[in-house]
Amino acid sequence: MDNKYSRQFPFIPGRNLSRSYKKNCFRILIMLIVGFLFSDSLYSQCNTGEFLHKCSVNLKEYNYIQSFEARIGKMEKSEYYYVFSKGSEYVIIVCEEGQSKGNITISLYDRERNLIATTYKEDGNSYSELKFICSATGLYFIKIKFTSSKSKCGMCILGVDK
Repeated sequence: MDNKYSRQFPFIPGRNLSRSYKKNCFRILIMLIVGFLFSDSLYSQCNTGEFLHKCSVNLKEYNYIQSFEARIGKMEKSEYYYVFSKGSEYVIIVCEEGQSKGNITISLYDRERNLIATTYKEDGNSYSELKFICSATGLYFIKIKFTSSKSKCGMCILGVDK
């Protein structure tokens, strides 16, 4: 079965492959599998479940509605949406990994993408929470942005007044 096609295509059934060729193929396969496993492990170290448990106590008199996750690397800027109700008071709490605080900025936009409120201060730091009394029922956008590479993982928690 040694014809001109068997020399070009090494995986023709019945063809004997050299031992070194088989080893190289096996090594490449192992490297691809390890690369796949480790590429996601950088992001899996971000345990937002722990943040939710630790930061939910900061809601105090507010009821938990939803949490939004942010991870540097997969996304440096995240955008979520939620329908707010007129007359309700909302709070968005920022939760960050480790000791590097103030590196996540939360911005709230209305449906026309007009900025309503933000945790960003002009001195470059950020507040840890944003309170908002809704004046019109509708769709609002929540943007999470890392302002520094010190923080690699975080989330924000949305709550509504009881």
